[in-house]
Amino acid sequence: MSRYSRGFTLVELILVLLLVSALAVLGIGLFSNTSSYASLALYDQIISQSRLAQQVALGRHASTTTRLSISSVDDKYILAVSNGVNPGVYQTVRELPREGVQITWKDSGTTGCGGGSGADFAVHFDPSGDLISPNGLRRPTLICLSGEPQRSVCLSTLGFAHEGPCDQ
Repeated sequence: MSRYSRGFTLVELILVLLLVSALAVLGIGLFSNTSSYASLALYDQIISQSRLAQQVALGRHASTTTRLSISSVDDKYILAVSNGVNPGVYQTVRELPREGVQITWKDSGTTGCGGGSGADFAVHFDPSGDLISPNGLRRPTLICLSGEPQRSVCLSTLGFAHEGPCDQ
């Protein structure tokens, strides 16, 4: 029998177990806070649906506007894009969990999120893809998500959706 046997020593196995358990304890904190994930998912969907609504408005050259509505029902947010007088002409709906995230909006004259309305709202895109705010004005609309971390989406007057505040 040789002097050196193959395999791991008990000390090596214990060190590996300690290292794996330490990584597991540190990693579990990344997945325990779902509100940050919900905030990010909602944020991404607002930008995505806004861009979709503008593309539908540009692509259909309809005489009517394309509508992006954001509403809160029970424990979820509903983001809907529709085109035409009859919503059945073109419609797509996304449902996302609220999980502690609040959405506010305002016609943007400032870059801050304070003082916005928490009510359900809809923005419209005219056939040239330009934005019409929830108040019927041709001004940028700032959409704020209060969660961890707080995020904001700006819908510019040209209809482009981008992250961050609306710069005037």
